[in-house]
Formats: sequence, structure tokens, C-alpha cells
Amino acid sequence: MKTSNILAAGYVLGQTICVLAAPTLASAQESLELAAPMGVRMETVYLDGRGSLPGRYGPRPGLEVYADEHGRTLYTNENDGEGRSACTGDCTSTWAPFGPHLGGEPVGAWSIIVREDGQRQWALAGKPLYTYVKDEGPDDTKGHDVDGIWKVATQTSHAPNLLPLGFAVMETESHRGESIVRDDQQVIYTFDGDAPGVSHCTGECARTWRPMVAPRLALPIGEFSVAERIDGIKQWAFKEKPLYTYAGDDDPGIARGDGVDGQWHQVLLTRNYVPPSIEIVEHFKHRSIFVTDDGMTLYAREKHFYGPGLHTTRSRLRGNPEDGLELGTESCADECLQKFTPYEAPEDARPWGKWTIVERPDGTRQWAYRHYPLYTYNGDQKPGDTLAYDMYEMTDGSNALFWRVALP
Repeated sequence: MKTSNILAAGYVLGQTICVLAAPTLASAQESLELAAPMGVRMETVYLDGRGSLPGRYGPRPGLEVYADEHGRTLYTNENDGEGRSACTGDCTSTWAPFGPHLGGEPVGAWSIIVREDGQRQWALAGKPLYTYVKDEGPDDTKGHDVDGIWKVATQTSHAPNLLPLGFAVMETESHRGESIVRDDQQVIYTFDGDAPGVSHCTGECARTWRPMVAPRLALPIGEFSVAERIDGIKQWAFKEKPLYTYAGDDDPGIARGDGVDGQWHQVLLTRNYVPPSIEIVEHFKHRSIFVTDDGMTLYAREKHFYGPGLHTTRSRLRGNPEDGLELGTESCADECLQKFTPYEAPEDARPWGKWTIVERPDGTRQWAYRHYPLYTYNGDQKPGDTLAYDMYEMTDGSNALFWRVALP
């Protein structure tokens, strides 16, 4: 996964205007373990069967569960032991063991067990995974709580077992992966110029990159240790890397400092899959957005929102997966395709994480994120252009579709 700034951004620090350098993501972050293996999707489901129930401020949040590449929910069996399946014989005709693709390798909390019949099966945190024969669509969870032992496989956190007070784990706005943050959701960074347990960010540097101060009597806990600074301040470190916050982050969860000077990086525990031809960049207006590998903005077709402030609510502008499924490729056809170009997926691409592939009527394969097919706009001339943003089209006299930038 790569990241860069489309346009330099400025912020006010005291009376000084500072300009951020265009960041690049270090290979150390690219080598982080992925949150899920190839062919495993993330789906948003509602166990009460009532759907997203759009309200005044947008749809209610759903439960993030793992699914196979066709969108069928994955389940665990409470009778299974660590790395051992109790579902054999006739049981497998209802609960099919979920096996890896050819060449699939363990990653993070995902391991591969070998069943009694020699079949390979994915296990999540040691629990074997299955699909349920009665599930039909991407959001079906008919198998949940069957016989009181079958449960949906929910998104797994890779948070350290021990966290000092003042720290938390979450996905930041860019959704690059699970990150260690302050408990107020301020993003935390490390600096490549530091030595193990020693900070080399002092003086002017420390005014922009503020050390995560540890209490005077703080002791190491888990993978966290305490670094001594030359100014006498004690500073928290994670895996021996001193920790900082960034003066340019003006809101919780925003990681504007990620990749600055090629040396500053948010503290990621795992990374989310992003197709190789797509990047996450920081836009001066829309903040984190998806673009093509040559920097052109990616868009999604969206239903008109009813309610105050919805077009300024980032969580709502990320889209509702149910709406993405409903709109599909039909939301941009015929004349629409003269202005917007579907962003094609290669023949060997597979669904992965929140990324799926839809097939258009002409047989071409198109990338979709959270079930929204993605497009470029022919009117954009250069990286950073978002000329199609908020472009509306009435559909039946009272309803409309509009274009939004694709947000992580």
C-alpha cells in the first residue's frame, strides 16, 4: 500500500505556517502482515435482520464479519478445539469447511489446519472456519447461533495484550490498518531517524513531533518501554521505537503525518489490503481518498441523502454497503459511461477485505469498494482534481443520484 499527498497542506503552528512534505510509505509498513488472507472478504451484517435502517444521521453501524470470496459469511463452532474440527461426516454437508486457495499461506491470526480427511481448512485465532449451506447472499447470517454453538466470525483485533494507560487501538480515518493511538484517538507515530530506545527528535523537531510523555514512575509493560530523552523527559516507546503525535493532525483519527519526509509513520499493527493499482492519498479538501496509481481520483455513485449535514459527515460519505449492492453497475450505464470510466480489475484479481469485483454487462471486471463500483471521471485533468464531486442527476422527479469521491 502506498500513500502520498496530492497537494501540499499547510497548518498554523504558533505564528509559523508550515508546509507538509509529500509523504511516502516506508517498506517497513508495506511488509506488515495483512489483516486477512487473499479471498477473504469483510461484510457488514445485522444479526437482527433489520438492515441498516437509515436514520436522520445516516445508517446505523453494522457488525463486521469475515466472508468467503463470494460473500458467504464464515462461522466458528464452539465445540471445536484449538486447531481441531469437531464437524465431520454428515456435519460437513451443512457446514462446509472453508479452505485456502492454492498457495494460500498463514497470515496474522489466520492459520491452516489439516482435517482428518486430509483437507486443509482456514482457522481464525485457532478456530476452524465454515460456511453455512442455507446462506444465500453476502449479508446472510442464517447460521448464527444455530444449536447455540455456531457463531459468525467477527473482525479480529490485533491489539497488544497489554496497553499502558492513555493508549487505544483503532482503524484511523485512512483505514490503512489497525493502529495504536492515544485514547483520545490522536494518531501516534514513529521516526526512522531514532535509534532503539533513543529519540533523536529534539529542539524544533519536538515542537512539530510531540513526544508521548510517560509518567516519571512508568515501567515497561508488554511491548511498551520507556525511553530517556536528552531533555530529561521520559517518553513511551513501542517495540523500542519512541512514540510521538503530530502537530499537523487537526482532528481525531487523521494521520496527516504518515510518511512525512519518508521517515514518519503511524503505528500500524496490521495493514488492510488495497489493490496494487490503487493508492490512498491525502487531499487538501477531502482528506484521505482513493486514487489510481497515476493519481486520478476514484468516484462512487451514491443515493441522495436526506437530513441535515449528511454531506459533511465523513462516515456517511463512505457509503452504506447495502446501497452499494443495490446500485451496482446499473447506476452508471449508457450516457453515463461517456463521462465516467469503470476502473477495471485484472483477470487474476480476487475479492479481498472490503474490495470486491463486479462484472459489467460487457463482461469487463470492475473494482468495487464496500460494494460500490469505482470510476474515474473523464473531466479530471490532473491528480488532485475532483470535478465530479457532488455532480447530481435526478432519477424520478423526487430522488437523485450523485457522485462522491471514494473514501477509505
